[in-house]
Amino acid sequence: MRIWKSVWVWGMTILLICLFIWLRFYNIDKSFFFQNDAGRDMLVLWDWNKTGKIPLLGPQTSALPINQSSVYFYILYPGFLLSKAQPISANYTLSFLYVVAFVAGMVLLRKEKKIQ
Repeated sequence: MRIWKSVWVWGMTILLICLFIWLRFYNIDKSFFFQNDAGRDMLVLWDWNKTGKIPLLGPQTSALPINQSSVYFYILYPGFLLSKAQPISANYTLSFLYVVAFVAGMVLLRKEKKIQ
């Protein structure tokens, strides 16, 4: 019982990460629609790959008439290259970043049990 008190937070962290990954990618072949925002983002990355011109300003978002930040595309580009331009590369990259941010938060807050 004493060991459970010391490792329960990390056990729950691993459980939540596994649940997140499963829910994110379960039946993705049936639920992933490559249009609107996902298609637009891949088009920007494709153009960057083909022309070599980095995006200084992203395209307009579909919700409001504002432009997407180019930092978003700088984050997505390594995953785009590693996956050889697969349409789902943005999902992989963002999921990886979410998991890293979650684990980093757990590590930084390891002494704050109530906040964890």
